[in-house]
Amino acid sequence: MGEPLWTGAVSDRYLAEQMAAEIGLLVALEGRDTTALYTDLVNLISCGAVSADAVKSALWPPNRSHRVTLAVHGTRELRGLATFLPGSQQWGLWGGQEEDKLPTRAPIRKFVRFVGPLEGSAVLVSIRIEAADPGTAARIARRELSEALDHYAAGDRLIDLQLAPTWSVESPSDRHAMGTVRSPGRRTAYPLTGYMPDSLRAAMRAANLARHVDAPMASAALSWSALETTGLAANKVERLARACALQTLRRHLASTHAVLRSAARARLDHQRHAVEMEKVQLKKHETAAHFCAQSDSLNAQAALNTHVELAATARARLERVEMDLQVTETAITSDMAALGAYVTTEGSKEHLKSVDAWLDVLLPAQSGISSCLQAAKDAATDLATRCEGLAAETLSLWRSRLAAPKDLANWLEIQAGTYRSVLEWLYATRNMVIHKGHFTAPSDELTAFAARGVVDMALEFLSNWHTVERARSGRETPAAEVYQRLGDRLTDVITELRRPGAACHSLRVDYLTGPDSTWWITGYLRGTP
Repeated sequence: MGEPLWTGAVSDRYLAEQMAAEIGLLVALEGRDTTALYTDLVNLISCGAVSADAVKSALWPPNRSHRVTLAVHGTRELRGLATFLPGSQQWGLWGGQEEDKLPTRAPIRKFVRFVGPLEGSAVLVSIRIEAADPGTAARIARRELSEALDHYAAGDRLIDLQLAPTWSVESPSDRHAMGTVRSPGRRTAYPLTGYMPDSLRAAMRAANLARHVDAPMASAALSWSALETTGLAANKVERLARACALQTLRRHLASTHAVLRSAARARLDHQRHAVEMEKVQLKKHETAAHFCAQSDSLNAQAALNTHVELAATARARLERVEMDLQVTETAITSDMAALGAYVTTEGSKEHLKSVDAWLDVLLPAQSGISSCLQAAKDAATDLATRCEGLAAETLSLWRSRLAAPKDLANWLEIQAGTYRSVLEWLYATRNMVIHKGHFTAPSDELTAFAARGVVDMALEFLSNWHTVERARSGRETPAAEVYQRLGDRLTDVITELRRPGAACHSLRVDYLTGPDSTWWITGYLRGTP
């Protein structure tokens, strides 16, 4: 089914959305290094139109053999390591070690310098790994070595073995790559709330620990513990699943706005880059023509004519792309201003001040709407048309879904079912870790990622709920009760959406996962003057 999706032969937009999600899941299950995957896809698309088979080869390339070298601090030797990691090699390191004591292979010596000066002892461990790219090979090697170190930590509890974040990979093509485990970061970090919510402190602590545990199964178990501290019972996961479905609607709508704005900026950046590339080409030919004109040789004179012609062609192309950039820049700037006049954002991350304002733009127009809203609708359409790709597809998908309330109701039911399955599997994972001592399982890394995502979502709407109550000096509703109320609210939303003659205009997303009951107002007129 992947080829008709790539070629645009799938007429059912919702089926195409499901297919794209399933392909994304399969790619995630493969566990490829995201930077390498991004680079492969950009290089592929840069070549022009590509086939479905070419895309498939980029998403799931064949594995190749890589030699990965890692550093472990705390000892000079891991006795008997080959028993746990067959074929592994190791070399001891210590502070003040002379270079002639190091392995003679250049990549190893280069990696030793990359690791940096040592205050104590360390050991380099080299492992052969089958993987699609160096980054993926390094991740797999780190996990295998980390699990092997469990034997040594149990055998000698007086030492502290630490796996260094640095890695070195020698690829089949004799290319040598080195790197460090990347940790996501931002210029400014923000707290979950403006105060310390006592009811969520245990959950936030467990969630933070879950992010820093190497073993995916243990991370998933800690994520379940975070949910348990909020009062979630294993036989009541349906309530949290339905609450998450409501919050997912909020997130998807906000994401559609972010995707559209990002695509508009990317479109401008692409055309600016095209102008710079044409300037480089023009400069190259003008420079060559200048040097040829200084020479009396026949070859130089012949080359002069060629470079003059090429410079003229490059100048014409530059004028054309500069004109295209000017038109695009004017149009996108105007559309972004019209959109921003109605749909306002705040902060460096441009969070929506009101998701409902963006919902007004996505919903079918009602009679009597303000000129500002109509201009925002037109601007969103123009931006999507100009940017094409994901931005256009996402905008069209959600406009279609919001124009058909029953489709939105079905989508919400699907989301609730998905979250229920994740939570049930998460509870089973927790039991395997705690009661059976299983720390590996198929797709355990993806399970841990999903578990942390569910915890993040629960903390998101719980903190918002409690913040609103605190501002009103009201009683803080227990989290378990919030789950129940939001679960019941999803049932009510779906019931309203499935009523004959229902319209999504009555939906107020800003209040969808909060303590207010104004999330649905029948006959609500949106965006009227």
